Amino acid sequence: MPTPRKPIERHVLDGTYRADRHGAILADLGDAFASPVKPPDLKGDASKLWDTLIVMLAGVVRDRDGLMLAELCQWWSELRRVKTALAATTPDAKGYNQLLVAAGICSDKFDKIANRFGLTPCDRAKLGAESTGPVKPRV
Repeated sequence: MPTPRKPIERHVLDGTYRADRHGAILADLGDAFASPVKPPDLKGDASKLWDTLIVMLAGVVRDRDGLMLAELCQWWSELRRVKTALAATTPDAKGYNQLLVAAGICSDKFDKIANRFGLTPCDRAKLGAESTGPVKPRV
């Protein structure tokens, strides 16, 4: 499998950016990279997660990421709903196994989409979103 292309931002950070080869720098494109707008159908837990992620991922997510970010928030909301139902159900009750399956599906879907946004240290390392190595102590 071929090596994925290095993003323009990484070329800039590494000092290997060339306008003739890599094209326009994102900052030069202006409104083409606006933050996504919260969809009106996000309610409750999904809306709260959206608000949190927009702050956390400021400068990373763009307008075109809005649909996937909304989907991530919906799966989070559904996972929370299923976990609440599981907590209120005894293991020998009818429907308990279906709730376990639903919780697994919601968790897998959330995890898969969250990986795309680099929401865990491992995912960020794969995306090259953070520098690696020991942290220098503050003096």
